[in-house]
Amino acid sequence: MHHASTIALASALTGINRRMRGVVYARAERHREPGSPDVNTTISALTTAFADFKKRHEDELDDINARLAAGKIGGMGPSSGEGGGPDLRRARSALGDFARSGSMAGSARAAMSTDSGPDGGFVVAPELERQITRHQRDLSAMRRLARVVSSSSSDYSIPVASGGVECGWVAERQARPETEGAQLSLKNYPAHEVYANPAVTQTLLDDAPEDIGAFLSDEIAQAFDATEGSAFINGDGINKPRGFLTYAVTGEPDGERGAGKLQYVVSGAAGGFAASDPGDALIDLVYTLRAPYRAGAVWLMNSKTAGTIRKFKDADGNYIWSVADRPGDLPMLLGYPVEIDEDMPDVSVGSTPVAFGNFRRGYVIVDRTGVRLLRDALTNKPYVHFYTTKRVGGGVWQDNAIKLLKISAS
Repeated sequence: MHHASTIALASALTGINRRMRGVVYARAERHREPGSPDVNTTISALTTAFADFKKRHEDELDDINARLAAGKIGGMGPSSGEGGGPDLRRARSALGDFARSGSMAGSARAAMSTDSGPDGGFVVAPELERQITRHQRDLSAMRRLARVVSSSSSDYSIPVASGGVECGWVAERQARPETEGAQLSLKNYPAHEVYANPAVTQTLLDDAPEDIGAFLSDEIAQAFDATEGSAFINGDGINKPRGFLTYAVTGEPDGERGAGKLQYVVSGAAGGFAASDPGDALIDLVYTLRAPYRAGAVWLMNSKTAGTIRKFKDADGNYIWSVADRPGDLPMLLGYPVEIDEDMPDVSVGSTPVAFGNFRRGYVIVDRTGVRLLRDALTNKPYVHFYTTKRVGGGVWQDNAIKLLKISAS
């Protein structure tokens, strides 16, 4: 989170607190009789006012507090040079000590949780695990877009309703027959093991003045991201997450196609976009997604495809792509933000190079709790390898929430 965003959130909280005090004092003043210090009445008024205010603004406060908490974990932490909180600094220092010497004594033993077994592995402290996950979110479009959950078991299940609850109109004294309910089923997302194995020379570990713990967490996050990011889009589901582009696709609309299939819209040309009004296919794609999903929808494509679509114009000669106004903001296409992921395919015959949807409702990433690290100084001397493993799963959740553009004439 940027410093300006943190200031804005803090200002918002300050404004809410100021409004709350005003409401409380006003309510108390109304209940206080002139010349009579009725303490019980005043306390009762204060309690009622606070409860009313909390009820009206609970969602707003929860959202701001969650975003501030995310900023404390991520944006104002070590990557921006602020050093992080004491727990994070202690964990990073412990990882640095372990990286240099392999020792689990002292601070390392206090900050790390040792695994059982003779292989010397241990689970990275929760603070460092969160740091690795945050770095991955910065690197991976899918981790920013999808619903990410943590699980303490090897399989994560989500109930999915097929159909809906029926209802009907009745007169005042008319009988109420039973209505059909939604049919629930479970979608399972098994966690698969992914590993990173960065290597550092012992000399660098001994002499480097920089924070080795932060360096390792960055290297591990980048290695995980390169492997996971591809799987979230193109993974076949065998010993890895299943990517959303590997699901069956069809032109059938919602309610008519089978479960587990994604709907596509054709581009209008066999090898690319239609020569005349190429942006029309993108407009069709937007409105193929139902309104409840469009509220949080984004585009997903690679840089090459973005370079093609960036040149599309409407009938008045205006570009349909809007460049970002400020550094760090996302460009907009037809009013929706564009995320770039190089694992999306290029424009070619039969490919699906553009996805549009609400990925937070369409795709689930499951992180199995615990990142395990093993220091290996023997296999490839003079390098010290840090063999790190984690378990992650993923797959489509609500297939109505993601739509694809297929390169095809019809």
